[in-house]
Amino acid sequence: MVRESTTTTPSSGASSCAMSPTRPRRRPSPAPLAPLLLPLLLLLLAGAGPRDAHAAARIFEDDALLGSDLTTVVKEVRDNRVRPDGAAAAGASRTESELLLVHVLFRHGDRTPDPPSYPNDPYANFTYEPVGLGALTPAGKRTEYRIGQFLRQRYGDFLGGYRAGLAAARTTDWPRTKDSMALVLAGLFPPAQQDEWSGSDSRGEEATLGRLWMPIASESTPRDQDKLLYMWDVPCPAYDRQYAAVLESPAFQKQFRTANAALIAYLEKHSGGKINTPEDVYNIYQALLAQQGFNLTLPSWTSEVFPDKMKPLTALYFELDAYNRQMQRLRAGPLLKRMLRHSVAKSRGLLRPAERKLYLYAAHDNNVSALLQALRVWDHTLPPYGTAVIVEVRRTAAGQVGVEMYLRNSTTTDDVSPLVMPECEHFCPLNRFVQLTSDVIPNDWDAECQGE
Repeated sequence: MVRESTTTTPSSGASSCAMSPTRPRRRPSPAPLAPLLLPLLLLLLAGAGPRDAHAAARIFEDDALLGSDLTTVVKEVRDNRVRPDGAAAAGASRTESELLLVHVLFRHGDRTPDPPSYPNDPYANFTYEPVGLGALTPAGKRTEYRIGQFLRQRYGDFLGGYRAGLAAARTTDWPRTKDSMALVLAGLFPPAQQDEWSGSDSRGEEATLGRLWMPIASESTPRDQDKLLYMWDVPCPAYDRQYAAVLESPAFQKQFRTANAALIAYLEKHSGGKINTPEDVYNIYQALLAQQGFNLTLPSWTSEVFPDKMKPLTALYFELDAYNRQMQRLRAGPLLKRMLRHSVAKSRGLLRPAERKLYLYAAHDNNVSALLQALRVWDHTLPPYGTAVIVEVRRTAAGQVGVEMYLRNSTTTDDVSPLVMPECEHFCPLNRFVQLTSDVIPNDWDAECQGE
């Protein structure tokens, strides 16, 4: 079960937006009804055999729905005659279907370097004032604000003006992701007239700011407890064993070291450090990218390899981070599980608060690549600053609920690319989507991390 304890970030919020659905009544002690109904529910929902239904049932293991709600779901699924083959309704498209819910996972904006970089870094002692290390640059702030503007343009009619319960915002416990979320929310929800907080006695900057911006809450969890967005600081022995086994395997070593021997030797010579894993290449690449973005002159040796020749090895770092389905399950599974749980609940009118239409997640490049790998739609492109994965939940005129996914990976245009999972169409029926992702949905993340 994903822990839901969070801390509210005042700088990015007017009201606390609870991420778990709030229940309409107090829940009594757990009844045996839910365990009995879950297999039936998922068999009907997914149109699958017992094994797939059991896997898909993990989406609901943390009691996202009440027992009585499950009864309603089973009845509705039966009455609506969900198609077991998972085929999309004929002609289903974004323009011909009703939008129900939107999930957006995005990377923070352009930043200054995070230590470590590499031993011969000429800027090792540079302080990057006034923003400091690992923080958003002015360009990064613009990147994130424009994500909000893009979302406003795309979903403004669907969302309407801001109100309590409409959107939930969650970030990792890093200043750059918290700042990124605040900027996205500022671009997404400029205050309507009734939301302006400057008064008749306001002067100067206060009068202007009160008309242009309003605070909106986001949540985060301490890094060493974040099992949703920042697992890297949470112990997970099973993942560590998988990572080590892949890294040390002859096949991966051939892919990494043998195929890139000349480049690795060049980087070791000029960086002054050993290249033992793709992460060592990633650290150099990110340092150079951040320094370039801060308008610093890069060492002359970098012109031979940065950025183009280093990109494939840097991409290998992301590939290794979520190399197989078990690793994807432990890295991206909890977030995907949460998205599916909320999507199914929304499609049945059971999501609380009922007015919830948007979930926002501000995180990192690893989160983006791991989710794309879990969905089997990653093309090995490095996630740029501000990359956004968009998951729309839609209902066709015929009543079929499905998922459409998009990738926005450019900071210069608002173009999005459709993402299509293997074995499904762009409009992927929700029951089919559940089936296709069931192998990366953890049952009990803590237990699986311990190898149980």
